[in-house]
Amino acid sequence: MINLLPPNDRRQLAAARTNTLLVRYVVVLPILIIAMIAEMGAVYFFMNSIQTNNRRVIAENETQAARYADVKKKGSEYKKNLLVAKSILDTQFPYTAVLTAIAQALPEGASIEQIAIDAQKLNTPSEIKMRVQSYQQAVDVKNILQKIKVNSKLLFSDAKIQITNYGDYYEATYNVTFSKEILP
Repeated sequence: MINLLPPNDRRQLAAARTNTLLVRYVVVLPILIIAMIAEMGAVYFFMNSIQTNNRRVIAENETQAARYADVKKKGSEYKKNLLVAKSILDTQFPYTAVLTAIAQALPEGASIEQIAIDAQKLNTPSEIKMRVQSYQQAVDVKNILQKIKVNSKLLFSDAKIQITNYGDYYEATYNVTFSKEILP
């Protein structure tokens, strides 16, 4: 195609097209900027209202927490006391269970004259003195002592016997070692 327009008119047409394009940009750009500012403003007000609502909820929760601070303090104190009690009970020696188990296991005619139980000296020999009716009963009591259980655990890890005859009765001294397993 042959261009028959003079060069000056051609330049004017090219400038007119460029001007039209620039006018579009000049008109569309402020519209887009205004739209973006409006969106940012809407997001700002939305976020601001959420922040205000969250601050109100936090303030309400803090007032409720302040009302329950005394209960929380009592609860933590109670928990601390329970931990202390548990540690005491965990290391406490079951004296009544031990004495009851020994008394129930003894045969008729055997009686305890002296017993020394020290929870601090487990796994060391302790003495139990008993009065029995015969030599055989003293041996039977030794065998019984070796089988006594407290909380399904053997009470003694070792038992040795010394027998003394006093005429109508025998005094048996048992050197027993309390087992650490009976501690709770």
